[in-house]
Amino acid sequence: LYILQKNSRFSEILSLNSYWRNLTMDLTCYNSYYEVDLSVLEENFKKISRFIAPVQIIPVLKADAYGMGALEIAKALTERCGCKTLACSQTYEGLVLREGGITDAEILIMGPVLHDTLPHAVRWDMQIPLFTPERVRSLSREAARQGKTVKAQIKIETGLNRIGAWPGKQLQEVIDALHQCPNIQVVGAFTHFAQAETPDDAFTKEPVSY
Repeated sequence: LYILQKNSRFSEILSLNSYWRNLTMDLTCYNSYYEVDLSVLEENFKKISRFIAPVQIIPVLKADAYGMGALEIAKALTERCGCKTLACSQTYEGLVLREGGITDAEILIMGPVLHDTLPHAVRWDMQIPLFTPERVRSLSREAARQGKTVKAQIKIETGLNRIGAWPGKQLQEVIDALHQCPNIQVVGAFTHFAQAETPDDAFTKEPVSY
């Protein structure tokens, strides 16, 4: 649980996170626990990398790497596996990685970056999703304020109906706005399939044909 008061510094929240992470108990105090074998993680990463090459994997470390410990997993992925890009769901999660020493890998924020967190995303060199012309212009203004050129990715809506620009008019408006913002470097585009767990589903296959 993270409580963010108005005007709080992210460093204060990161310190709170460190406090809770440092609280430890003997394993006999718990009804159950699980172990993460980093050697198996490394083996699986390399197997998948070989299978999909030359495409690169972007591991998603949202929700503290689904409870496994985002920073520990990120270090294993970057140091042992040579992973070049990691993904998080929100800016705060990316800040935890940057503060923890993950400085060489790219970090993609997959969820919406709010107005108050945008300066932090720019300062810490995170890629943010762009899906409206307004967000493109906001990012460009903040990048100009900090004197930086920033990387970003376009989020395309394909049926999940969370965030994203629908192919057609909405996507074209985003592209047109990007043409007017030379301080934004688009390095990719991504989507979130509505039924990714059902690969043979017709609704899942339709976006692939765009």
